Amino acid sequence: MDSRLAALKETAIVAICELAVCVLTVIIYALIDRLNQSVWIGLLAGAVLSVLNYFIMAFTASRIADRAQANTDMGNAQGAMRLSYIVRLLVIFGVLAALAKFRLADPVAAVIPLLLMQPIIVFTQYICQRKVK
Repeated sequence: MDSRLAALKETAIVAICELAVCVLTVIIYALIDRLNQSVWIGLLAGAVLSVLNYFIMAFTASRIADRAQANTDMGNAQGAMRLSYIVRLLVIFGVLAALAKFRLADPVAAVIPLLLMQPIIVFTQYICQRKVK
């Protein structure tokens, strides 16, 4: 249960960083005079997808780790993580493809939160490790 609470806390920190990325992106789009409704929709979709992806990944990993400790069956745990990764990736691709096909969102604005997720994760881990010391 503690690992699930930790996953929620980490997701909240990641969501705050994603919000900061979205605010910065809005400022840049406003400065180049390209801010419109499709940018807002793209940023919202990208941010929701990336935070939801992170939450599901963290929650699934903690659940699988708990099961693996109880059963010591690492082969099954690795397969479950791979399946989770593939499903999450397909969902993200499907949503982005639908947004692009129906021209509902600016594609660059939708992808920015997803591309910056890895640096955000590295940054949050650095901050969390620094607090521990």
